[in-house]
Amino acid sequence: MAEQYKVTISPRASRQLIAHVEFLSRKSINAAARLSAEYKAIIQTLKTNPFQFPVDPNSDLENPPRVALFAKRYQLYFDVDGQCVYVGAVRDCRQDPNRH
Repeated sequence: MAEQYKVTISPRASRQLIAHVEFLSRKSINAAARLSAEYKAIIQTLKTNPFQFPVDPNSDLENPPRVALFAKRYQLYFDVDGQCVYVGAVRDCRQDPNRH
């Protein structure tokens, strides 16, 4: 059986995902459902192999987060510490990364 990691999702990442799904649902319920499904799938992947995703090449932090691309244009930023994966942010690649 594959090694299991505990995934913790920050309140900020949860709020960001909800905002993206709500925005998409105003345009297309199907697109919002796909985003939600792909997010759930990426979380499942993090539970078994978070190291398959690269370190963020654009980060200037001493310990940069890893980043997983999902649903074609969304990025999930996370850190791995032992058996724990901490999801810190969900971002639309089309947005300004410096926007809070």
